[in-house]
Amino acid sequence: MKTLGLIKIGGGLITDKRTPFSVRQKVMHTVACEIKDLIERHPDLHIVLGNGAGSFGHYVASQHMRSTDPKADWKRATCEIHHSVVRLNALFVQELLDAGVNAFSVSPSSCMVCVDGNPAEFSLSSVVELLERGIVPVMYGDIVPDRTRVASIVSTEKLLGLLAEKFRGSYERIVVSYVGEEKGVLDERGRVLSRISPATLVKLQKHITGATGYDVTGGMLQKVQHALDVARIAKRVYIISGHEKGAIGKTFEGRRVGSRIVR
Repeated sequence: MKTLGLIKIGGGLITDKRTPFSVRQKVMHTVACEIKDLIERHPDLHIVLGNGAGSFGHYVASQHMRSTDPKADWKRATCEIHHSVVRLNALFVQELLDAGVNAFSVSPSSCMVCVDGNPAEFSLSSVVELLERGIVPVMYGDIVPDRTRVASIVSTEKLLGLLAEKFRGSYERIVVSYVGEEKGVLDERGRVLSRISPATLVKLQKHITGATGYDVTGGMLQKVQHALDVARIAKRVYIISGHEKGAIGKTFEGRRVGSRIVR
């Protein structure tokens, strides 16, 4: 069965979002090894990775967004935000390469254009060619050109949803995993919910907290909302912990892990 895996590696997992430009090197290494193991056990699986902006992009973006100066240089801000997310992506790709994964960085801002904050053009030609050659494209939350403003931020969650939509019909199944700090989505008592549906979200929305540290895209609540949207397309969608050994692989083997998102 031809399967596409879309895997988001949370920025809050591989960095400390409370401390600007911090990297959790050991965690990043562990995640890279998990991806390598997944590829070895499922050689026919096509994978697209996406890493969050963590304490790099979120910190830089939050500093600019706090500005109330009407003369703020948003062109300069756009360049600085983009450079920060490129830096983290480069560190993650290097860790993947060191672990033996044939990883290739793909910048969303080089293949996407927005209009009033909404992606209007998105070319996946390079991603398709890389997948056909057994290379793992590694994308990331980015700030991209916008025709009605200087630029717009496109989160990694949004990016995975766009990828799922674009690849609909090209694969027999699509599996999406959001890999973060928590073991899954927690209820009001701190217990992991094994299944999340739209009805579940309505009941628990007030208990789902935002991200810790610097964040400009909404934290866990936004992640669940995006996951519910992509569940319309994907065969399976999960929110799991990057600290749990083998959790990423379990999502492709139909084993119980984290929170499964269902429609």
